[in-house]
Amino acid sequence: MGSGQETASSISEALKLLSRVQALDLEVDRLDLEEASIPGELRAAREDRDRLTRELATAVGEHLSVRKRVSSADMELRDFTAKRDKAQGDQRSSTTAKEQAQLENLIQQLSGRIEELEDASLPLVERMEGWAADVARLKQDLDELGPRLAHLEGMDEERISGLRRQREEFIHERQTIAASLDAKILHEYDHVRRARKGVGLATLKGVRCAACNVQVPLNVQQRVRIGAGLTKCPACGRILWPGEAT
Repeated sequence: MGSGQETASSISEALKLLSRVQALDLEVDRLDLEEASIPGELRAAREDRDRLTRELATAVGEHLSVRKRVSSADMELRDFTAKRDKAQGDQRSSTTAKEQAQLENLIQQLSGRIEELEDASLPLVERMEGWAADVARLKQDLDELGPRLAHLEGMDEERISGLRRQREEFIHERQTIAASLDAKILHEYDHVRRARKGVGLATLKGVRCAACNVQVPLNVQQRVRIGAGLTKCPACGRILWPGEAT
């Protein structure tokens, strides 16, 4: 590099260190993706919980709605029954034939309405009992799912904790290596890495960039092989290096 600002002994040594930085960065990326992914068994258990919760909310709402209708019908039935009972009492104490006939007609009307209400109430009660059974069943299913879900959540927390410990180790090693690199080289690598899907450094394999597989011009190949400064692939813009000597 010739600037005297690099802490590494040569551009080749700097790129070798940078390749380790990239390997660590890729490991951190992998761990981040792995942490974000949810194990299939846990995902299925969470979906079961969410489904049961939704179904329970629906069942509770339907049960409440039908119960209100049953309660309203029951109040109406009691009201008509009370009116019929009163009419029957009035009929027994009535002293005229006309009044007796009027009350008999009223009693028949009330009795007819009571019968209609009783017929209508029966399926409502059955529906209410059906929803009550669904509520009880769904609550039981959720209760039974709870311990298994808690176990899976605990296992996932342990998994994530392990991944984060590895991540911290990789980041610590990266920071140690990065401290020995020239800040300009590291900055350029970070800039390219952000722009190129997490890969900022590519090996020159033969005459091609290993990242984009495009043939690199001869003069660029030569600069890479002799370590003549920081050289980028003309096609993808990644920093090129010749790889470790074998």
